[in-house]
Amino acid sequence: MVQADQHKRELILQAALEVFVEKGFRGASTAEISLRAGVATGSLFYHFSSKKALYETLYKTVRQQFFDNLFSEVEQTHGFQERLKKLWFAASRWSIANQSHYTFLKTFEAIPAFSYSIGPSVEANSELFRQLFHDGVNFQISSVQWQLLSHLVIGMHEGFIRLMLSDVAVQNQEEWWHTSYMMCWQAVRVALPNAV
Repeated sequence: MVQADQHKRELILQAALEVFVEKGFRGASTAEISLRAGVATGSLFYHFSSKKALYETLYKTVRQQFFDNLFSEVEQTHGFQERLKKLWFAASRWSIANQSHYTFLKTFEAIPAFSYSIGPSVEANSELFRQLFHDGVNFQISSVQWQLLSHLVIGMHEGFIRLMLSDVAVQNQEEWWHTSYMMCWQAVRVALPNAV
């Protein structure tokens, strides 16, 4: 019975991702999500108390998948530059391979009422950078500098992903990937001249 419940929950989350990406939070209905999931609407509300709870749970789930992917890519990597490079490419590959997931994350984070209700994602991203680079950073940096640096890197990455998603022809061109990372690295080097 527990496995069946878990399977239904996963079906609901997958259907919710599709509907929320297509229609947004306001345009999505729990009836349509249930229909796409192949479950009764009552089953949806058994697993999630409201549409908002489903939306927030989906965000946390997708975000965790994204960060799990990043950590698995960089956990055995040492040195600031090498970790940043692996992080850049891992985040890029995941974002392009999981376009609906990426779109959902960015849409959710753009709605202040939701992003504030589960905690500021940028602070969590800043903490991710702090953890990922911990053993590769040979200098002291304040919390404010980490937040600014994480905004800088995330902003550059989002611009790169928007370009990749808007022009499929460049997605497989290694020069674009390499150049985007090198531009990011040069910006980081200006901000943190002692980075190694």
